[in-house]
Amino acid sequence: MDSTKRRTIINNILIALLVGAVCTLMYLWLIPDKDWDGIKVVSGQTQEIKLPDGSMATLTGPSSIGYPKTFDKDIRKVKMEGEIYFDIVNNPNQTFLIQTELGGLETHGASVKVNTKEKDIIIIDCLEDSVRAIARGKKDIFEIELLSNEMIRFHKKDTIIKKFNKKKRIFIVD
Repeated sequence: MDSTKRRTIINNILIALLVGAVCTLMYLWLIPDKDWDGIKVVSGQTQEIKLPDGSMATLTGPSSIGYPKTFDKDIRKVKMEGEIYFDIVNNPNQTFLIQTELGGLETHGASVKVNTKEKDIIIIDCLEDSVRAIARGKKDIFEIELLSNEMIRFHKKDTIIKKFNKKKRIFIVD
């Protein structure tokens, strides 16, 4: 068998394997998890939902949220993308965790807006109480505490998190 024919056979096998892997991943991604709920809103829509613990989430399209039908004993975890305002019920025994592709936050209870609509940027706006913001850069993971009226805007290529105090209208670098 000459090398050209052998290379063609190998390429065809690799393409078949790649197509099989892609189909498997799409199948697993499209099958809903029976223990999770979720909602997606399109541009121009706003949707308010009540989470299993009584917390409220208001989605501004295009946005989506996924959450378990019942929260675990120790942690209340949601996954989101887009822009969502959360009014999180305070529970000192359960951490509320919001995950996005670029980072997220954790709190026991707060009012907060999370926005990932811009490419590679996460904006976390703590409206009331406090949250621990987490942002994923290209090489590092950054964490910062936000209090009422403080916000961050973090691009994944940044090397520090700058927070902005909205009342004082100043940037704060920790």
